[in-house]
Amino acid sequence: MTDIGSDKLIALPMSVMTRNNPRHRDVWDLGWIIERTGDADGLAAEAARKAASRGIGEQYMNALGQTMEQVDEVIESAGFQDTLKRFLPERLAANTVGARWHRQRLTQTVQSLCSKALRGLESK
Repeated sequence: MTDIGSDKLIALPMSVMTRNNPRHRDVWDLGWIIERTGDADGLAAEAARKAASRGIGEQYMNALGQTMEQVDEVIESAGFQDTLKRFLPERLAANTVGARWHRQRLTQTVQSLCSKALRGLESK
């Protein structure tokens, strides 16, 4: 799961920075992966390693900063909620996407992952 999660932690910030269409499913998936594995440090470290090895470290650092600033807007957007409601069962959507506390927790999770990945890149 760390490999998939680290790819999502690269794709999400790059989509926030370069498109008007952030990868809403990646936001959800990152929260889900961290809930299941509890390995935020490992996932962020792997994302930083991959970004550096792909030669996108500087661009990725900028994307991480932008994502930390904007992820709350992404999660509160109608686009995010509409996307998630299309694939989540109705009751699960109501208890997660429809619940302010869950969206806040998801925002904090993504911000924390971005911060950890940023620190990992800065130390390279």
